[in-house]
Amino acid sequence: MRARRLKWMSVGHNEARQLLGTLAVMALVLAFQPSVRAQETVKAVLFDSYGTLVSWEGVEDAMAEVFQGKGVDVDPGVFTQLWRSKQLVYIMYNTLVDKGFEPFSFVSRRALRTAARFNHVRLTKPEEEQLIKAWHELDPYPDRDSKRK
Repeated sequence: MRARRLKWMSVGHNEARQLLGTLAVMALVLAFQPSVRAQETVKAVLFDSYGTLVSWEGVEDAMAEVFQGKGVDVDPGVFTQLWRSKQLVYIMYNTLVDKGFEPFSFVSRRALRTAARFNHVRLTKPEEEQLIKAWHELDPYPDRDSKRK
């Protein structure tokens, strides 16, 4: 079965963030409804860490370093926002068409290549690796780090 392009996937960044926020609230309401049975079976509580506990600035810094070395005149912050929004779109798409699980590194690499093509930036394999690696080395926000301890 061939997937159809969905109209809502072409919404702007702010609309997509609002939709994701609404979906997150709905998920929290469903997940934390008080019930004795649920409390007995819950083994873990998971939450998003990117942009919540850890800052994306590390990705932007890695992007700036790569762009400066290439002499590319693209705003690393804007590029990173496009990269992140494509990651989310690809994850939502995979869920909607029941494509199954794809590791974050695979989705992230595909989104990075899309953002690079959009900005007419050619990345080498080592540059891609450097940028993908940046997602695994993010620093926590200072206020989150002190609360975690």
